[in-house]
Order: sequence, then C-alpha cells, then structure tokens
Amino acid sequence: MFYGVLYQKAKELDLKIHGAGNIEDHVHIVLSIPPKISVADSVRHIKGTSAFAINHMDGSDGKFKWQAVIAH
Repeated sequence: MFYGVLYQKAKELDLKIHGAGNIEDHVHIVLSIPPKISVADSVRHIKGTSAFAINHMDGSDGKFKWQAVIAH
C-alpha cells in the first residue's frame, strides 16, 4: 500500500520515480521533478500523502509523522 500511494501521488504531480526503497526507519526515493513544481512542494505532497496512508493502515496507531526538515 505504501509504495502504491507514493507512485499514485507522483503520477498525479507528474513526478517520475526512478527508484524507491526502505528499511525499518527510513525511505529513499529518487525522482525527477518537472520545472512546474518546486522541490519543496514535491516533498510536502509526497510526505503528506504517505503519512496519511501509513496512519490509516490496519494496525497503525495513527501517530506516524515524518522527521521535521531543518533549514540551515
């Protein structure tokens, strides 16, 4: 379900996922982002959509959240 949600959201945003993988505590995604959408908006949409999906999976406690991004 998690990867299905990622790929569906990417398709909606016209992003191209070249590869995605995870281990227990993190995910890596390699994607191409068209010029019409910012990197920040792409990340926001992918993280928001996937967090919603994870929190609504069977067995989830509904408390999943992504690590905050710290700008330097």
